[in-house]
This record gives sequence, structure tokens and C-alpha cells, in this order.
Amino acid sequence: MRDELFKHPESSKKFEFNEAVANVFEDMLSRSIPFYQEVLRLTGELTLKFCHPGSVIYDLGCSTGTLIHYLADLIAPFRIPVTIKGIDSSQAMLDKARSQSNSSHEPLAIEWICGDIQTTPILKPTVIILNYTLQFVSPETRQAFVTKLHAELEPGGLLIMSEKLRSDQLVVRELETECYESLKRRHGYSEIEISRKRQALENVLVSFSLEDNLSLLRNAGFESSGIAFKWHNFATFWAVKDPM
Repeated sequence: MRDELFKHPESSKKFEFNEAVANVFEDMLSRSIPFYQEVLRLTGELTLKFCHPGSVIYDLGCSTGTLIHYLADLIAPFRIPVTIKGIDSSQAMLDKARSQSNSSHEPLAIEWICGDIQTTPILKPTVIILNYTLQFVSPETRQAFVTKLHAELEPGGLLIMSEKLRSDQLVVRELETECYESLKRRHGYSEIEISRKRQALENVLVSFSLEDNLSLLRNAGFESSGIAFKWHNFATFWAVKDPM
């Protein structure tokens, strides 16, 4: 379904991951996130490199499950017995994710969990994925949360994190915002839709800078980390927990 939520005046209220958003979420992502399909592919390739029999993969903030379904299709032909767990606090998102599960991927298993990613147990993960999720976590608790993920991750395990960025330099920030809004216009969003969504996301999505995100990973204990992809004010990071 095409994303036309922000054509309506009432849409500028606080952004929520409700049923209306769930119904158009895939179109919203593909038209709002630069190189969205490439980030999916990149996430899949990195995840596959760390898969082994018994691996547990967590997608935190899995929304409508697009990434999980992609991972399942990618991993299943290798017949690796792994478990993919998607956690999201929005039941509407998870209902949409379940409705799109239309094939068996044995011996791979998929679990959907409705809960807060900060408090739901994350048990012995081999791979943790945080794609466009950490930006919705309170800035005050972000470092503690990433540190907790590092502690839970298996030695040699992988963390993948994609985020919208905010430059500390005003000139850079304004230029990147212009480039981003130009992309949204090319993808069919009007000026009023762009403006209303910006208002709805204010104080809901709080971006960190590129340097701050890398510091989060370092301070959490990841000694090996880097940037897998960057486009203006969007980036995908990887970090590997050192083997014991």
C-alpha cells in the first residue's frame, strides 16, 4: 500500500508505530531510506558470514519483518539450523510480519516477540541487528543498552546497526538535509508531506552523529568496528565482539 499518511493535516501529531503505519511501512521505508534494498542485501551478506548450526539471530525493532523474511530466504538454501528472533513493541507491526510469512524455511526457525527491546531477554545471540531502531531509543539509555548487547553477544558475534545521522556541523547538517529531502521529493513525497513527517518525528527519532555512534560501539567494548555503508545522513555500522 502506498504511503500517503502525511497528506492529512492530523498526521503531524506524534509519530506512532500503529496499524496505519504498519499498513504502508514497507513503501515508507523504500521511499524514505536511501539505498534501502542495498542495506538489506548488505545486512544479509554480513549475517550469512556469521551463521553456523545453532546460531541465534536477533532483529531488534523488526517492524513488519521484511529483513527477517529476506534473511530466511537467503539462509534457508544452505540448510543451516538457525533461529531468527524478531522483537518489536508494536503488535500491529508483528501482525503484519506474521501475515507475510507464507513459506517454510526448515530447519531454520522464526520467532516473533512483542516486547520492549531494552527489557526483553536476548539470549546467546550470534548476530544482533539494529537497523533504524537505536534512533528511537532514549539518548540517555543508548550507551547502557549497546553495552548490554555487547555483553550478551557470543564471542566472535556480530552487531549490525543502521542509523539516520545528525552532523554536529551546521553547514554539513543543512546540506545533508537538503540532499535527503530532495531524495524524498524524487520518490514522490510532496513538500507538505515532508514537513508534516518531520514535525511528527520531532523528539521521537533522535539522531546521533557518525562519531557518536562509533563511540557507542567502542565504549560498549567492541574493539573491531567500522562503517559498512554511508549516504549523506544515513549509515550502516558493523561491530564484532572479540573471541575469548
